[in-house]
Amino acid sequence: MQPGSLKTPLLMIRVIPDKPEETQALWEACAVLSSEDPLLQAEYVRTTGEIRLQIMGKVQMEILRETLASRFGLQASFGEAAVIYRETIRTKATGFAAYTMRTPCWVVLEFELEPAPRGSGVSYASVVPGKDIMPRYQHQVEQALARALSQGRLGWQVADVKITLTGRIISDVQQMRGEVTDTAADEETVTLKALVPAASSMDYPTQFASVTGGRGSLSTALHGYRECPADPEHTMPRRGVDPLDTARYILAARSALEREIY
Repeated sequence: MQPGSLKTPLLMIRVIPDKPEETQALWEACAVLSSEDPLLQAEYVRTTGEIRLQIMGKVQMEILRETLASRFGLQASFGEAAVIYRETIRTKATGFAAYTMRTPCWVVLEFELEPAPRGSGVSYASVVPGKDIMPRYQHQVEQALARALSQGRLGWQVADVKITLTGRIISDVQQMRGEVTDTAADEETVTLKALVPAASSMDYPTQFASVTGGRGSLSTALHGYRECPADPEHTMPRRGVDPLDTARYILAARSALEREIY
């Protein structure tokens, strides 16, 4: 185990009152215990009426049972303990959220999600200037993300993911099959470095000028060569004699053919 891992509850249990009419009192008691020991993370699931606690091990169940009886006068049993898992992502993805009802405002957000090293937790950053989304609203976005990540698609807390609130430019990079390599932002400007294929970005300077209203600055340079899809679009007819045609190639090399090797 890593240092500090013992402070993380390993099991989840259902707390079941012996008398159904004491469900509310049992929930209030568990909430009190959870406020005293936040690791218990008491939860009341309204859709099922279940009361859940997170514990370190089965020995703690007996301690809780005795505490509920002696301190609160409540008799309870526990469902079978279940291991607490975590969710994460395997590959980079784009998240999109839109609220278009203008009561009182509307918003469209896009996030870039990337896998992070195991045990690193969740990190969040924004590359959207303060003039596009005011800082107080960006802070609300960050708070909402924390709540959203408390339960993923499989029902568990999401961990080990890097989340970036992106703007239009990063979306363009992704559409050009590019890769963002570095970002930095303050309240006025955003600086972004990316690698994009030349084939899909030749016309982008014009589009960039339109998106930024002529206020953006774009510079490009050859970075190197990468693999590309193997299709006829990326091939070029050979010039000269094909060296696989050995006889003709030798004749051409000896200037016995009018056609040159290259």
